[in-house]
Amino acid sequence: MKILLLLIFFFVSAYPQNWEWQNPLPQGNSLKHIFAVDENVLYAAGENGTLIQTLDGGTNWLKLSTGVSSKLNTCFFVNANSGYAAGDNGVILKTSDGGLTFSRRDSSISADLHTLIFLNEQTGYAAGSNGNLFFTSDGGMHWLQKPTPDQKAISDIFFLSQNQGWYTGADGTIRFTNDGGNSWISQSPNTDAILSSLFFVNPSTGWVCGTEGTIIKTTDGGNSWTKLNTNTLSWLKSIKFFDENNGIASGSPGVILTTTDGGINWTANNSPSAFDLTSLAIEQNLSGWIVGDKGFIIKTTDRGNSWEFQTKGYQTELNNILFFNENEGIAAGNEGLILTTTNGGIEWVKRESGTDKNINAIDYYAGKPDEIWAVGDSATLLFSEDKGISWTTESLRYLTDYNFSSIDVGSFYAAITGERGVLINNIFRTNTGWILRPAVSENLTDVHAFSATLYLTAGENATLLFFGKGTFGWAWGANFTLDVNDINDLFILRPNRGWGVGKYGFVVFSNSNLTGTWSVKTRLEVNEL
Repeated sequence: MKILLLLIFFFVSAYPQNWEWQNPLPQGNSLKHIFAVDENVLYAAGENGTLIQTLDGGTNWLKLSTGVSSKLNTCFFVNANSGYAAGDNGVILKTSDGGLTFSRRDSSISADLHTLIFLNEQTGYAAGSNGNLFFTSDGGMHWLQKPTPDQKAISDIFFLSQNQGWYTGADGTIRFTNDGGNSWISQSPNTDAILSSLFFVNPSTGWVCGTEGTIIKTTDGGNSWTKLNTNTLSWLKSIKFFDENNGIASGSPGVILTTTDGGINWTANNSPSAFDLTSLAIEQNLSGWIVGDKGFIIKTTDRGNSWEFQTKGYQTELNNILFFNENEGIAAGNEGLILTTTNGGIEWVKRESGTDKNINAIDYYAGKPDEIWAVGDSATLLFSEDKGISWTTESLRYLTDYNFSSIDVGSFYAAITGERGVLINNIFRTNTGWILRPAVSENLTDVHAFSATLYLTAGENATLLFFGKGTFGWAWGANFTLDVNDINDLFILRPNRGWGVGKYGFVVFSNSNLTGTWSVKTRLEVNEL
């Protein structure tokens, strides 16, 4: 309910340090790279300065404090304690204590860094946007830019020895060095795909993957490349091999391929997710890990034939949440997902909603806390009499072209709004059922029911309209004139005060008769509220 949301707002304003991440676990930022030190110790890097660590093969993960908010695209560890992470805007971090603390390295680099490799604790390479390649010989204290023949983004870099290495990038780029990166020669693979990842098992045999389902193989150190048949057009973003025969490739959306014959044949495995799978790591005990969107982590112990989740919780987008008290709550989201908790969100239980449609809003009347209503796409309307444990579907077949976005429930009435200005209401004690009212032209995003016969609606293009029943029947009032964009949410503090928030961070406010004047209270420096 909106009253509860305001209480949460005041609570957090007074005690901002009390926010605790609950779903998914260990965290929800998208992960861009994973690195295995051994079968137990792994690190993964991602958005918003995210770096996580496991010491038990992924059973438990710990989020590390990096001190940066830039996206971290890559990480590399020389051993369990000494490692590096790099990302956008030239960020390079080093830890010497297994992630307990990080120090920032050479701040003169401004390029986005996509890939990182160290040959020992002192010697390493970092590469990224616009063909930028950097070299360190002092453990990352200083980085020297190495010349490359490319202005295109470098996606991955791989060295087998101090001198012999390759990098890949956009437009089918593969370059080879035999002098430690001082000079680079082209190894034309006959493709214009973005080449995202490369892996060599010895100086002769290696593979590269990329867009359009591309996997190419060399058996002569890159002098010639053979395109392999993958039977997919998906973007393959990471490739690793246990030996010359057994390998895994992964990509987007949710693509996992395995081979047992060096890549001549690839088998599509059943991925547990349709997320963007960005990076994989392997160990020679047949184990492998894949990371991706929204903190997604999975593990295999049989060279990729089967996978199990290592993240806990739900990655499906959640659109609405409400709590009845400090312990009991309910959340709803896409693909019909409904979750309930009885311990303040420590644990969430998935409930059968009976639909696979997106659920966009939930509400209840405070005097009847067991009775919950939920609305969503394709005129989805659900009702629960037991605080969301079980659900029944209300049929509105004549409205399935509409996506519902909001609902407000009163003591004996309710109103629903949605796309293309749709509004339906129900006065339960009259037994008239849900009635479709005349629509307005703009999509409606929220509704507040003052009574059974008076509603305030908000929506796109500064829509703020009353709808109600007067002397001459049901009708829409005039739109308030406001110099704002889309209004996404309303909060009404009875009887005469209200707020609205929306696109580009504006807040509108009325502190008198709500049918009178509304004005812009403030404009925050955020994209959208």
